[in-house]
Amino acid sequence: MARKNQGLNQANIEAINPRTGNWLRDTKEIILRFLQDLFFQMPQGQFRLVPGGPGKLDYTIDEAESELIVTDQGAWNTDTVGTRPVVIVSRGRLAYGGTSLDQLQGLSFRTGVKKHTDLITGSFVINCMAPNGYEAETIAMIVAAGSNRLRVLLQRAGFFEIGKMVQVGEESPPGSLLSGDSTEDWKNVPVILPFYYQDWWSLGPLNPPVLSGVTLQAQAYGRFLNGLLTVPDVYNPDGSLNESSEGVIVIQSGVPVSG
Repeated sequence: MARKNQGLNQANIEAINPRTGNWLRDTKEIILRFLQDLFFQMPQGQFRLVPGGPGKLDYTIDEAESELIVTDQGAWNTDTVGTRPVVIVSRGRLAYGGTSLDQLQGLSFRTGVKKHTDLITGSFVINCMAPNGYEAETIAMIVAAGSNRLRVLLQRAGFFEIGKMVQVGEESPPGSLLSGDSTEDWKNVPVILPFYYQDWWSLGPLNPPVLSGVTLQAQAYGRFLNGLLTVPDVYNPDGSLNESSEGVIVIQSGVPVSG
């Protein structure tokens, strides 16, 4: 995602969301940045997330002023977050889709390198937790609606398809995710976000020979029959063409190909 003061041009989006080849990490970081951007725009008093400083590019937050916490799954408890709501991003199972034969996208005849591509399908579970159910449901609604209505931002950041089949689960105690004082009745409303993410890779020989040129040779011959063989020396005794015969026309040309 791009911060508000950075604009939404594609160069900024790609610079902030680079492809490292580790799509397990890349996809999660895109979701985290998207959620941070979403709550950066919220008004004061409505679960606003406060950036760490003006013009920063590292997505730091001001924990003292922020009204909620956005993070990935980790060792969080009520002593860490206090009474503020928390949004925890958890990755579900991911799998290659096997969308084509050998996932082949292209082949270079010059180098022998094969380029492959496939769609990775999976989902994220965004746990929206708060001390009471009303706040947890409100945060879940912000996350679900934002993911659906602003999905083009997620697609521009790298996802192939996302934000169309968003699901909101039922309210439940998140004891397995957020531990603390047993008297604190924390609630969790999960948002399930399915997605497709496109992966690319290339395979080829190491130190392949480089093609320096190609020579094309074409031969054509004519033989005229009118009851008699007018050019009797078209063939040699072994059956091959006699290039010196008047009935044989040889065309030969070389076509260089740069390496």
